[in-house]
Amino acid sequence: MNNNIFLAAALLSVFLTGMACTKKGASAEQQLFDEVYAQLQIAEPSKRETKQPMILAHYMPWFQKYGFHWKERGGKFNPAEILPNGRANIASHYYPLTGNYDSADLAVLEYQLALMKMAGIDGVIFDWYGISQGLDYRSIHEATLVMIDLIKKRGMKYAICYEDQSIRHLMDYGIIPRDRGVDAAKITFEWMEQNWFNDGAYVKVDGRPLVLCFGPQYFKYKSEWDEIWSDLRDRPFFIDLDARTNFADGAQPWSPMHLSAGGRLSLPSLVRYLNEFYKKQNQKPFVVGTVMPAFHDIYGQAGGTSYGFLDYYDGETFKLTWTAAEKARANVIQIQTWNDYGEGTIIEPTIERGYTELEFIQNKYKDWKPDFPFISRDLRIPIELYKTLVNSNTSNVQKQQIAAIYDLLFAGDAQGFRQAVRDAKIRYDLSVSPLLLPIP
Repeated sequence: MNNNIFLAAALLSVFLTGMACTKKGASAEQQLFDEVYAQLQIAEPSKRETKQPMILAHYMPWFQKYGFHWKERGGKFNPAEILPNGRANIASHYYPLTGNYDSADLAVLEYQLALMKMAGIDGVIFDWYGISQGLDYRSIHEATLVMIDLIKKRGMKYAICYEDQSIRHLMDYGIIPRDRGVDAAKITFEWMEQNWFNDGAYVKVDGRPLVLCFGPQYFKYKSEWDEIWSDLRDRPFFIDLDARTNFADGAQPWSPMHLSAGGRLSLPSLVRYLNEFYKKQNQKPFVVGTVMPAFHDIYGQAGGTSYGFLDYYDGETFKLTWTAAEKARANVIQIQTWNDYGEGTIIEPTIERGYTELEFIQNKYKDWKPDFPFISRDLRIPIELYKTLVNSNTSNVQKQQIAAIYDLLFAGDAQGFRQAVRDAKIRYDLSVSPLLLPIP
């Protein structure tokens, strides 16, 4: 009897100690965020009065189901291998609910756009490398075209983030001559004008097509860009990275991993970076505010070099960077990113993070538009539609039902959408429900 009392007392002591440690950890984290929010000093801009920014997700259209971006380098990761937990062995710390996918798969794209629509995201910014053959640029371009067709069908928006570093890579591989870089970029932008810039779904600012650049990294002089755009009818509304030029129309921030110390980017360092960036943009009429959930790349494990680590903090890092963009009255809020699995910046639903960021965005959107008809529970439906579509036993009748469900969703008919889901006997709940693979 005495032994039992002693054991019970010991277990109670361990429990209380664990609870105290948990509270202490939570208290320390809360104190950290109290401090960094106090350090977030972003003055109200005088030339921007944005009350409802456009929300665009930075999107990587570079995945093939068993391609490089799911396995990176070094041979450690193989997406064709099924692990004992039913997941493909992909190069990421995070696992999409769909499993590894192809960026040109219409079932995946419909699923992704449905989630964006119900969260209040207006569209995407494609990370894009041009129209040239070489490396994986052509497959990226072709996947981009497939998604743009669906974006237009579903009434959403898109813009391009042009990776001018692609020109250097094409030169390094002998695909274009060293003295033809400007000519190659000029041909690319003329193609964009003919095919995208006049599209009603393409994002424009003051009638000019919005073009972001992750740099510039290759064309660093205004004279080069002047020549690249010389034959265009409308000069692009050009957004550079970190205001590194004196000729761009605006700027965008990005996760400042170069400020990492000991392999980690601290929240105070992140806040100082954001303060400085938005201070420089305070008197500008247009700015893109970038929000990010974390940075947790796989490059070190895949045989390369890591850029560092920015903690997710259970979604609080995303809220912090969103607050910064709101304080700056950003014209566009760019989400870094929808699906960069290699760098761990994704907000696409994963096993590890669930729907956290999408629910946060949805609630923000409801602040702007209280009559927005979708709720957090609705976000769980697209993965069940996707699972049904890819099931080999699904009948044509069921596929037609799902097509009708998507039509109602994108039309904004939330009540009709939910009724159609019930009629099709699509079951769902509030859990995070991935599609796992049969183990060989």
